Amino acid sequence: MPTTTATTRTTTTTTLPTTTTQMSTTSSTTVIAISKRTGRPVYARVPQACLVPSTKNVSWENKITGLYAVTECPEGTVGVGWWECNPVTGMHSDGPDYSDCTHPWVANIVHKFYSDASVSPGPVITNLTVSLEQSAVLEPGDIIAIGDLLPNLINRQITRVENTTETQKEASIQSFARATVTLGSSLLSPKTLPAWNQIKEDREVGVATSLMTSIEHSGFLLADSQTTTLQRMKRDNIVVESRQFYKSLISEDRSLNFSPDVDGQDLGTSISIPSTALESEYNPDGDYLSLVFVLYDTIDQVLPNGSKSQQNTSSLVINSKVASASVVKPGYGFQFDHGQQVTVTFKHYKQGLANTSKCVFLDMSLRSPAWSTRGCRKISENATYTVCACNHLTSFAVLMDIGGTVGKIHRNSDQADGRALSVITLVGCTISIVCLLICVITFTVFRSLRCLRNVIHRNLCLCLLLAETVFLAGVDKTQNQVGCAIVAALLHFFFLAAFAWMCLEGVQLYMLVIEVFESKNCRSLYFYLMGYGLPAFIVAISAAARPSGYGTLQFCWLSTEHLFILSFAIPVSVTVIFNTVILIIAMRVVVSHNKEQSTKNKLRLWLKGSAILVCLLGLTWIFGFLYLTKDLMAFAYIFTILNSFQGLFIFIFHCAMNDNVQSQYKKTLATITCLPCDFQDKYRDSRSLSVNHMPEHYSRQTSTTYASKKHSLV
Repeated sequence: MPTTTATTRTTTTTTLPTTTTQMSTTSSTTVIAISKRTGRPVYARVPQACLVPSTKNVSWENKITGLYAVTECPEGTVGVGWWECNPVTGMHSDGPDYSDCTHPWVANIVHKFYSDASVSPGPVITNLTVSLEQSAVLEPGDIIAIGDLLPNLINRQITRVENTTETQKEASIQSFARATVTLGSSLLSPKTLPAWNQIKEDREVGVATSLMTSIEHSGFLLADSQTTTLQRMKRDNIVVESRQFYKSLISEDRSLNFSPDVDGQDLGTSISIPSTALESEYNPDGDYLSLVFVLYDTIDQVLPNGSKSQQNTSSLVINSKVASASVVKPGYGFQFDHGQQVTVTFKHYKQGLANTSKCVFLDMSLRSPAWSTRGCRKISENATYTVCACNHLTSFAVLMDIGGTVGKIHRNSDQADGRALSVITLVGCTISIVCLLICVITFTVFRSLRCLRNVIHRNLCLCLLLAETVFLAGVDKTQNQVGCAIVAALLHFFFLAAFAWMCLEGVQLYMLVIEVFESKNCRSLYFYLMGYGLPAFIVAISAAARPSGYGTLQFCWLSTEHLFILSFAIPVSVTVIFNTVILIIAMRVVVSHNKEQSTKNKLRLWLKGSAILVCLLGLTWIFGFLYLTKDLMAFAYIFTILNSFQGLFIFIFHCAMNDNVQSQYKKTLATITCLPCDFQDKYRDSRSLSVNHMPEHYSRQTSTTYASKKHSLV
């Protein structure tokens, strides 16, 4: 933003247009301004489109520097107003920005503080609070100026008490901390909201988070200087509790709790931290731990997704008080180790739609602080309360769809898509489970189908069968954190095992194609070790490295945070690439070698079946990963359909279209006495026909060898 004071004269006379449309963009006006930084004149060629009529009784024509119009603030305020200009379209449609305009009393207090290093911060805060409460109307610049001043007041307070006695230090800090909380509460009173609303959103969030950090900082000053273990400051819009916990007085099974009340009335929000979660943060000198809890009542009005915003495009708004828990230093997002979690209970402001609440924290590490679900999950929810668990300390809240008109179309669309996807999943998974069960029984019961390739198919189908069953039964059971994590880990293992067996099919295919004579060595044991051992190893390493990665807010699946999903994505990608390469190599071997036509045909059929399997499983999870990264509903539908009907496709290609399996089905049907005679005769005739067409010159030994070779290939 420019840093110039408007002291200008024009060198040409220009008639001011009444609109900014269809104007010439020729630079026709030279403006002189005095730079605040250098004190020298600044010359600028101003586009014609940027010359605008007077606004708010303020003349603009001689106040332009560069691409901003500079003006005096409205009557009764001091400072500078800015209006952004585009050389083509003219002045910004939002109008002038008066967010730097303040009342004289604010400007005087701020100026006095910065110009005199001897000014004590305590009286400054008291003076601001009294003036704030007496002022009928506030400007947005008042809020911004006070918010920017608070961190500097705290820093000066810290400096001033460094060389004082402990008694003086405690008295000074207690007075300062209480005054800071009082000022913060006044800044969040209902009468200040119109001024907050006039601040641009990104700047508004910055001022709000600066205020929150200052309140927490005051709490830590109080905690480090207090002689008692508990100090509580209650104001209309803020409750601060500064506590010292002594390690020697706290048993390992006890929790550190914050459950404030005002005049005996429960505020409905509480925080509980396991005492063992903060072992590393105890003060080595005093063997104590300082914690600051803050509860904000109205700050949701000035934060992202606040209920004040009528243009909020999200259907979720803050539906609880904002609760903060800090250790070590303000704004520090302390991360728990060893799966420890803080439990936060929120009472809803309004009754919202069922199952729409989200446990979130204010991520201040972002350039523009915003709500995030990272590391937080919902434990339970009803119409009145939501219980959350998070693996770190910071500021928490509940986002919820309170059933208003905001986001109604988006919400209805999401609900319709959700119902459709649920129906597809239920129907598809049920069909898949039945088909996969038939496949497992087929490859297990019929002795003539017992070969290494069908052992692979049987285990692949078994893994998918168990994965689909667990998926259908528990993927959305997020209420129980431990149960959800177990479901996610089981899904991780079974899907990885399915891909492992698919990879082993590629290995077996390659071995059979390149070997001149079939190996007598039994590979089954090695295949079982690889098919189940490797997935178990990956899951064990993943669970040990980040146990919180199992289970998300929406589903019992792998978290995408901290790249945890790569523990599944990388093995799947490697398997698909490996099998694709194997199929290409095997196809080249088949084409280049002069084998018998019948053998080549069988190999082609086998290659076709393997290729279909690779494409089916590979494409399914490609669309799954695309949906996770792009969040497009089309990808969700494709992934759901492919994933739900995998069992049906496998049954069709590996059982229904397999000649050997068809033959076994026909033999079985022919022996079932409860079937109608016509069916028995039909399948008995089919069986006889297949036997009669056996070449007559084959001896019994030759026939056995042929059948054995056929079963090993098909």
